[in-house]
Amino acid sequence: LETHHVDKSLDGKLKCLIFLPIISQTYCDPQSFAWQFEFCGFNGIAQEDQFGREVKLSNGNVASRILPVRIHGLDAGDQKTLEKEIGSALRAVEFIYREPGVNRPLSPDDDPSENLNKTKYRNQVNKVANAIKEIIEGLKNFGNPGVPSPLKERLSEETKPLADKSIVVLPFQNMSSDKENEYFSDGLTEELIADLSKVKELLVISRSSAMTLKGTTKKIKDIASEVNVRFVLEGSVRKSGTNVRITAQLIDALDDSHVWADKYTGTMEDVFDLQEKLSRTIVDALKLKLTPEEERRFTERPITNIQAYECYLRAHQEAYNFSEASLNRALQLCQEALTFAGENELLYSMMGEIYLLFLLWGIKLDQSYLQKAEECAQRVSALNPDSSNGFALRGMISYRQGNRHEAAKLLRLALEIAPENSAALIWLVSIYARSGSAKAMRPLLKKLLEIDPLTALVQAWVGWLRWVEGETGATVVDPHLKMLEMDPANPYGRWVCALVLAMNGRPQESYPLLDLLERDTPQHGFAKIGQFLKAALQGNKSIALEKVTESLISWAQTDDMGSWWMADCFALIGENQKALDWLENGMCQGLMNYPCLSKYDPLLENIRHEPRFKTFIDRVKVQWEAFEGS
Repeated sequence: LETHHVDKSLDGKLKCLIFLPIISQTYCDPQSFAWQFEFCGFNGIAQEDQFGREVKLSNGNVASRILPVRIHGLDAGDQKTLEKEIGSALRAVEFIYREPGVNRPLSPDDDPSENLNKTKYRNQVNKVANAIKEIIEGLKNFGNPGVPSPLKERLSEETKPLADKSIVVLPFQNMSSDKENEYFSDGLTEELIADLSKVKELLVISRSSAMTLKGTTKKIKDIASEVNVRFVLEGSVRKSGTNVRITAQLIDALDDSHVWADKYTGTMEDVFDLQEKLSRTIVDALKLKLTPEEERRFTERPITNIQAYECYLRAHQEAYNFSEASLNRALQLCQEALTFAGENELLYSMMGEIYLLFLLWGIKLDQSYLQKAEECAQRVSALNPDSSNGFALRGMISYRQGNRHEAAKLLRLALEIAPENSAALIWLVSIYARSGSAKAMRPLLKKLLEIDPLTALVQAWVGWLRWVEGETGATVVDPHLKMLEMDPANPYGRWVCALVLAMNGRPQESYPLLDLLERDTPQHGFAKIGQFLKAALQGNKSIALEKVTESLISWAQTDDMGSWWMADCFALIGENQKALDWLENGMCQGLMNYPCLSKYDPLLENIRHEPRFKTFIDRVKVQWEAFEGS
């Protein structure tokens, strides 16, 4: 506290290329000199200088110029403070020595076998050196157009849309005095995206990517470049009582010029007409001609009752908040909407998806939720046998039931009816990824990168595709780290990133993510299996077995991936027969990823010599080949 007079002498030193904070519990004190004037000081300078804080590496990935070295386990509050400052999950090189009751810096003479982390001091030094080298090489190539964009991710063809026929709709700003009207401005954004996506010759950035730009301060030209489009629509909504005013402007990003700007006023009773009028104005401004089928679909309104529509918008906002309470609120809002609208296919399809989310996230283990999802799907089919949402919901249910063939078939039908159905596209990519079907996955992933480049999960599938094709190391890990950077609080993102780090020889980096899961979302199945994995990776068999609770078993045994992950953990602690039991269970749930199960998953190495494993993998191969050929 007596060193503030040296502030000026720090100015020049903070203007360095790479900053290595030595992270301990005392370091993460916002009142300390080191935190305020070194850590935060560099973080501010790096974001403003010619390079920026994040640097594009020669392999197309992105790294931060802040490279933390952690020498002590952090309290949850300290870690949260640090992650808030850097704006992402802490990814540090670990120099921590742990024994029961011991948590101190790692030293050169420590025996790795006695360290719960199993780390070697010299290896960690080498990791720091290699990370610095990569960042310096990236800085040397700063501005070099030959360095590939991370969004291209080395797919076979670049994802360049037609410049004159591509658009992103930025989230409309809520100008109402009541901030709870945010659901309405978000809903308008989604409806416009849905309308424009029905025009086949127009490439429209999907809702999930567009919503990541909410509140952005980026320049229009930078946004357009990031998502590879020419036109940008932005606007605002003011809702007061039943009155509505929409302001919108269409901008050509090539020269940052306004194509048009207008205001639309009316009441909530007019909202559907206002949306359609705005959508048609955009189509006319872009000189697009609707086909008769597109014209018909343009006038469709899945919900015509205003009260039901408002409930639907609120439910949509609640459905993806990753908590039991928000999912229950979403269900309640859907039920309320049905009282206003009567039988409605869009509401039933949303309810069905919500029931599935309870199961997929491990929040509910009661299989009656799957039955409820099926009942919703039946109602959708009865109301509209050709509903794209209905086919997509039935595909998700079939996947949950372990029928990959039927799931893929139904999701392809959903996309034939509505090619803009990005949810169906993501699910289909997911099924092919988890089944190890690289050939089928590649063209679909290319399409996803075109319309949904800012959705974190899409980045994970890039890494997964490489894994299925036999790649390891940074080419698989880095897309998952990119996913985590884009959506740091997502429970699934934290889990799958931790798993991939562990599979690629970086378990120490996975532990903080697994601890975040347990701290923030303990009700999720990902948090429960995360603690099992952590103990297994650390070689602590007794603690690992304590983590195998009834709730974890109930969640994993009805899920193909959950069964696979359980097998990984049991194999790590030498429980080979239990690992094989879980693989057999997974196969009953649809598990068939022959490439990864047979040789690419390193966590299963302990059981590959088992005769029972060889019999199992022969059966998996037969199913995988049948799926590949379907």
